[in-house]
Amino acid sequence: AKGLLWSLNAVYAFTKNYGIAIIVITTLLKVVIYPLTRKSHQSMRDMQKLKEPLEELKEKYRDDPQKLNKATMRLYKEHGVNPLSGCIVWLPQIPIFWAFFSVLREVIELRGAGFTLWINDLSVPDTLATLPIITANGIPIRILPLLMGAAMFFQQKLTGTPGADPRQSKIMSFMPIIFTFFFYGFPSGLVLYWLWNNLLTIGQQYIINKRGNDTVEKVEPKTTDREKERKRNTSGLQAKLRDVRKLRATATKRPSGRKRTKKKR
Repeated sequence: AKGLLWSLNAVYAFTKNYGIAIIVITTLLKVVIYPLTRKSHQSMRDMQKLKEPLEELKEKYRDDPQKLNKATMRLYKEHGVNPLSGCIVWLPQIPIFWAFFSVLREVIELRGAGFTLWINDLSVPDTLATLPIITANGIPIRILPLLMGAAMFFQQKLTGTPGADPRQSKIMSFMPIIFTFFFYGFPSGLVLYWLWNNLLTIGQQYIINKRGNDTVEKVEPKTTDREKERKRNTSGLQAKLRDVRKLRATATKRPSGRKRTKKKR
């Protein structure tokens, strides 16, 4: 938190606006962790390539979870895929988030520090207006959390992988709504950080998709030598059966002999 505060004060010395300082620091941090973001995206694409082989393994070992786990890990190892790589990009963002939360909640310099328009204090929620309904204090209307939820929704649409687990996709579709309610009472400076972070993620995702061309090649499941030998034997047996059927069909079509004709006297 001290390092983050020092960085914010350093940028504030030039911009004279803590909101702009938050945007600048967030951008620099996003550039630093961009390699992790790219690696995470590549991991998701690799997992998508293995979707069909994984489905075949689930069907093959549906009654034996232990063999399924071993076969799945063997498949990951054969293709150099780490299923946990997609979570790496979140690891550095957790301490950054809590550092922003601590700074905006405890540092005196940020109290009363405005940003722009209706955001006149980054240490409190950005209440634009209040609807005098339901409660005595009314319902506050806060724009930044709503914009953040919309950005998260668009980010999910951009980063979603075709053919993903429907149950997981359904759960993830509720995350923008959950985060919007979760951030609704947070300081506007913290919401500004997360909103700008999501917008930068959308931009990075667009660049990665553009360069990667987003074409996913299907990976055929590898077969063992025993399976290959069994397939060869099966194909050879099938060929012999086809030859026998042809010979039988030819024999039934062949005439048994010439018809005798009576000579005219």
